[in-house]
Amino acid sequence: MSDALKKIKGNLPSVFDLNGKTVLSALIIAIAESDNKVSDAIGAAKNNLFVRTATGQSLTNLGSSVGVDKPFNLGLSDEKFQELIPNLSLKPKQIKKAFLDTAEVFWGKRFTRANIRTTNFAPFNISTGDIFSVIINGKTTETVKVSASEVAVSGSATALELSKILSRVKGITAEVEVDAIDQESYVVIISDTPGTVGSIEFLSTSGIGASKINLPTKKLSILDLPQRVAIYNINPKELIIELPAILTNLTGDLNFSHYLHPDETIETVDANGKIWRGLFLYSEGPTAPPYTITSQVLELDQDIVAGEIYSNIDVIGANNLDKSSGFLIFSFGFENEEVPVPYSAIINNNNLLLNSSYKFTKNHSSGDKINFISSRSTVNPKTNLDDLAIFLLSPSESRKSAQTLLTRLAAAGIRIKFKILAPEYSYLIDNPYLG
Repeated sequence: MSDALKKIKGNLPSVFDLNGKTVLSALIIAIAESDNKVSDAIGAAKNNLFVRTATGQSLTNLGSSVGVDKPFNLGLSDEKFQELIPNLSLKPKQIKKAFLDTAEVFWGKRFTRANIRTTNFAPFNISTGDIFSVIINGKTTETVKVSASEVAVSGSATALELSKILSRVKGITAEVEVDAIDQESYVVIISDTPGTVGSIEFLSTSGIGASKINLPTKKLSILDLPQRVAIYNINPKELIIELPAILTNLTGDLNFSHYLHPDETIETVDANGKIWRGLFLYSEGPTAPPYTITSQVLELDQDIVAGEIYSNIDVIGANNLDKSSGFLIFSFGFENEEVPVPYSAIINNNNLLLNSSYKFTKNHSSGDKINFISSRSTVNPKTNLDDLAIFLLSPSESRKSAQTLLTRLAAAGIRIKFKILAPEYSYLIDNPYLG
């Protein structure tokens, strides 16, 4: 029952008993529904009067009214454009914070603020009494001590528990990050101070170490990140702005992606010792496969006939599987690809127990590859540029549009010089991100 209908019924005299009176009830309901529509229309009109609540064409019109046209080639969502309008229209010119606030719309806090991720993942060997001390911005030292109520299982803290403990340190924020490939939970510590002024330095205390949480005990600023947004002066009346070559913060969670690689591995090392992480293509259509492939691979050691049920199969390398049960993909990337195939147990290195209800739909030959599926959902890749080798939005053209918007923040007489930071990959052709 809608609020309007409740209100009308509550104010009706008792003589107008609606029970059993179909015509009167229908009339009252019609009035209430009309009242709801009018109320919703008024609410929508009010929302569209303000940048922070307007959407669609109304938001575009509000931006244009203060001289900020929506850059449609960037694929900005309404939420991102809501953040962009005040930065480009209301904030004073030549203020570094205005530059950084605008850059955060495009790249996010991980690129504009000093931050670091734990090299080990949950569970963390953190117990009651462990201490964390952090020097914030090279000045203030903040210390927190783990209390008994903060860790449910002593010596086995979850990523969420650790993030809440570290977030008690004034001047930093700790967030949980789930790796897209290994699905493990890490903790990211981010400075609350944007730009080169912000820094984080963990001191050597009982909570830090290879057996605790693995973090470097040295001062880290935004300039220690290979991919960053940094703003500084070298020459008078010249502002240097360092930008990543790729925009990462425009299309949300980057779901519906495909992983393409020349062989069954996830990472390979080239002759120069660098890692080529394969090719990622992102699309927002429904064509992406609903699973994530991993580098856990084994080899089929028998033939499989379509239409048959196999209670167990002969393989080579079953011990490569991290989990005793789960789902597999047979012949990944070939015409006879088959997925998901459930397995129930690892009998030994050469034998897998399959789900007895599964009937194969394709033929497979001895020697075919079998990969483990880490998640029965589309891959959600990291957005810190570690695995963004191909991006459907034009990286260079989109970045150039962002550069154009940033130049609007400069005061008269100030020259802006952009320094573009490309991902560290080895390319057979010229680096496409510097175009």
